Amino acid sequence: MKSIFRITVIVLLIALLAAVLFRKKQNILIESKSNKLELKEIPVEVTTLIKSSPQLKIKSTGIVESLEEIIVVSTVQGPVRSVEVFIGESVKQGDVIAVADDFYATKEYSIASDSYRQLQKEFVRSEELSKEAAVTGQQLEQLKIQLEGANIKQQTLQRRLEDTRIKAPVNGTINHVFVKKGSVLGNGSPVCEIVNPAGLKVTAHIPANNIELLDKNMPVQLSDNSDMLNSFTGTISGIGVKPDRTGLYPLSIQLPSNTTGIKPGMLLNAEIEISSPTRALLIPRNTIKSFDDKRGVFILEKNRAKFCIITTGKKYSEQIEVISGIEEGSMLITNGHQFLEDGDAVKVVKP
Repeated sequence: MKSIFRITVIVLLIALLAAVLFRKKQNILIESKSNKLELKEIPVEVTTLIKSSPQLKIKSTGIVESLEEIIVVSTVQGPVRSVEVFIGESVKQGDVIAVADDFYATKEYSIASDSYRQLQKEFVRSEELSKEAAVTGQQLEQLKIQLEGANIKQQTLQRRLEDTRIKAPVNGTINHVFVKKGSVLGNGSPVCEIVNPAGLKVTAHIPANNIELLDKNMPVQLSDNSDMLNSFTGTISGIGVKPDRTGLYPLSIQLPSNTTGIKPGMLLNAEIEISSPTRALLIPRNTIKSFDDKRGVFILEKNRAKFCIITTGKKYSEQIEVISGIEEGSMLITNGHQFLEDGDAVKVVKP
């Protein structure tokens, strides 16, 4: 009995709550209709559509890089005897960066030099003997070949000995040092990184649909994210022909030589403004509304809002091209369209 009583009470409470909510909904609907009746004309803003040249802004971010960033590698093997540079030090082409142990290289070069000098003496003596027919032409030719081989070996070992003194291939600043005294070098081991901060570039990435709009030497507006918002103009120096893993194409931007406050590794904002020579009918993208899967805009016609289904084309930043549906000279409703339905009475508050 107690259970039946409880269930009955719960059912009555639910019915009472439903009745209260229904009554409130009816009041809200009545009030909404009343307000709509009171608001006979909906205020809107309009603009007259005219054809104009599309302005496209391509935006991206890029990393500042040096035009010369070189990893110096070792071409010899052996322990490092000394490191002659430190991070931040300026070096010139030919300056010694590090010295590898040259004990075996010196020994091998000395032996090869002695062998070459000995063969040289023998060749000179054989030339004299050949004049008296004491040495045949074939023997002299074989000795000449041996002499040339010994000379090549001597030069190779001399180059190897010189390579134990690892030198800077370009002018620049030491950015990283990868070795220290006592570490062991292998053929191809990185020794240091040299950066030339005198010439800088920015590598940005852009979508494929913008590639055809760009050309070399186009101006690019660059800026950093500092409070002072350092801004300057660069130029496109190269456009990639193959996308990366994200589907974007690399874009190389040359920085002006007088750029200050910018260093390799910094992130810069890149913006390219493109003006199309072709005139088109453009509307703000935020004026487009959808009704029943139909996209269109509201235009002003005899003080009423008329919904026009449109066909759109290319997108240009915040604007979009209209191919059909409205004509040049139409009064496009740019503000207030959010609250409109087809045929609503409107009042222009800002022509």
